[in-house]
Amino acid sequence: MLKLSKKSEYALMAVQYLAAQGDGQLVAVGELATARDLPRDLLAKVMQQLKRVGVLRSVQGVAGGYELAQPPAAIRFLDVVSPFEDGFGLVDCVTSRVGGCERAACCALHDPMETLNAWLVGQLSRLSMAEFLAQRAPFNGMGLVPSGRLDGSERAGLSGGLLAKPPAKVSIERANSAAPSTPLRGEPALP
Repeated sequence: MLKLSKKSEYALMAVQYLAAQGDGQLVAVGELATARDLPRDLLAKVMQQLKRVGVLRSVQGVAGGYELAQPPAAIRFLDVVSPFEDGFGLVDCVTSRVGGCERAACCALHDPMETLNAWLVGQLSRLSMAEFLAQRAPFNGMGLVPSGRLDGSERAGLSGGLLAKPPAKVSIERANSAAPSTPLRGEPALP
């Protein structure tokens, strides 16, 4: 099953903590490590990597620290975890991992798993950190349920971005495109 690395978990915790601080509030690595009971040295490396990929911004000096480079609504879930993961996949044959699966060419599950994986990556690439962090009771079947804490502009992004269930067949190109997906709560699906 898809499992995030510790570094990805720490990256998500860091973004969550920084988002809660508000605009312009700088947070030192030590403060965040203490607040979330995380290993300081590893957290510092994670935050440096998030800065390199443009998720965080830092200010040097005694009063320095880190802040989000953009509002949570503009940061995608995959922006935060991708730097720490070696591909995303339910099975090895559908990721970019070297070696993959020796049965990929003859496996009857390869195509359906590839379709499901493309759908999953597509969902994660559209999921903003504002949507992710707003979840309190996150799952209702396979669909995400908004908690009601988002403002109107962020809520509008939810209606077409999260699927209630995976489509029967979707191409990798479509799943990774910016095309709108099947809406939540019984709205009609796009052709």
